[in-house]
Amino acid sequence: LQDLLSEDQIFLLRKAMVEQQSAGRAKTVDLDPSAYTCVHMWLGGCGFGSEVNNLISAAEFCGQHGLDLVVEDEHWNSGRFHTYFDAEPLVRRRCPRAGRCGALEVRRHKRNATVGWFAVCKHAAGVSLEAKAAYARKLWRYTPETARKVRSLNIQFDLPAKFVAVQVRRGDKVAGSRREALQITAADYARAAAAHCTAST
Repeated sequence: LQDLLSEDQIFLLRKAMVEQQSAGRAKTVDLDPSAYTCVHMWLGGCGFGSEVNNLISAAEFCGQHGLDLVVEDEHWNSGRFHTYFDAEPLVRRRCPRAGRCGALEVRRHKRNATVGWFAVCKHAAGVSLEAKAAYARKLWRYTPETARKVRSLNIQFDLPAKFVAVQVRRGDKVAGSRREALQITAADYARAAAAHCTAST
C-alpha cells in the first residue's frame, strides 16, 4: 500500500490511525470522578495553544464534577500558566490539600497517556463548542503584566477595532519527526482569512 501512496498520504493515514486509536481508548474509559478529590494536569512539550486548549477541557471536566484542578507546569516549555492568566480558583497553582489528596493524574508523553487523560478526552467529546467557549472566557483573564504587554503590542501594530489574525506556522508543524500537518501556502491562508471578511459600510 505504501508504494501506491505519496509521502503526504502516508502521513495522513498514520495520523488518522493514531487518532482513531486514541478515540477508541477514550471511549472505553469507565472512571468514577467521585472517587477523586482533584485533578492534577501536567503541561509539557506541546504548543502553547494545544496545552491551554487541553487545560480548558480539564477545567470543564472538573467544573462538571466538582473537582479542583491543579496545573503542574514546572517543566512546561512556555513557562508558568499563572504568569499569563489570573485563573484561580478555576485552575490552581498549588493543591489546596497540600498533596494529601486523591488525585486523578492527567498527563501524556508522546503516545503514552494516563487514564485521566483519556477520561478528560471522553468528557470533552460530549461538550459543545459553546460550552467550552464559555469556560475559556472564564479562564482567559490576563494578569496585569500580560494585559500591559498585550496593550503595548496592539499599539505597536496599530490595529483597527476589528481585524482577522492569521498565524503562519512552519518548521515543527509540517516537517521532521514531530510533523503534525500538511504544509499550506501563504496564499491558502490568505484566501481562508478573506472568506471571513466583509467590506465595511
